[in-house]
Amino acid sequence: MEDILKWWPVAMFLFQAFFGWIMWSLARKFVTREHCEATRASRDADRARSDKAVADRVAGVDGRVCAAHAALADAPSPSEVERLTGSLDGLSADVAALGTDLEAVRGDVKEVKAMISGVRDGLSRMEKQNDLLMEHHIRGRK
Repeated sequence: MEDILKWWPVAMFLFQAFFGWIMWSLARKFVTREHCEATRASRDADRARSDKAVADRVAGVDGRVCAAHAALADAPSPSEVERLTGSLDGLSADVAALGTDLEAVRGDVKEVKAMISGVRDGLSRMEKQNDLLMEHHIRGRK
C-alpha cells in the first residue's frame, strides 16, 4: 500500500495528462457552434454569389439561343436552297452566254472604230482639198 501511495501523485498526473490530451483531441475533432455558424454564413454568401453568376450566364445564353432561333426561322428551307441553287446554275449559264455575246460586241466595236478612222482620214483629205480649192479661188481672183 505504501507503494501505491508513493506513486499516487505520478499516477494522477499521468491520468490528468491523458484526460487533457483526450479533451484537446475532442476540441480539435469537433467544431464550436460559433465557428460552424460563421462558416455556414460564409458558404451561403458564396453560394448566393455563384447562383447569381450562374443565373446571369443562363440569361445571356438564353438571349443568344433566342437570337439563334430567330435567325434560323428566317433561314431558307432545304427546298428553297435547292431552288436557289438551280437558279444560280441557270444564272451561270446566262453569264457564260453573255460572255460570248460580249466578245461579238467587241468585234463589232473594233469594226466601227476602223470605219470611223477611215472616215476621219477621208474627211481630212477632203478638208485639205477644200482648203487648196479655196486658196486657189481666192488667189485666182486677185
